[in-house]
Amino acid sequence: MVDFSIKGTVSPKFLKRFIHIAHRCVHSVLKERPTMTEVVASLQALLELQEKSNQSSVGYQFRL
Repeated sequence: MVDFSIKGTVSPKFLKRFIHIAHRCVHSVLKERPTMTEVVASLQALLELQEKSNQSSVGYQFRL
């Protein structure tokens, strides 16, 4: 399920990575969950990678 407002703007590759981060946050073993600092750092890094990817594929619309 993808929010309608981001449909077509996020590549499946990056969407899978975002989902992986979210999945780690709800791990059944509390000690296995990332800290908020780790979550923020992971999301920032992933967002930067996605933006760089978007710049290198100008004119291309991602399909979800």
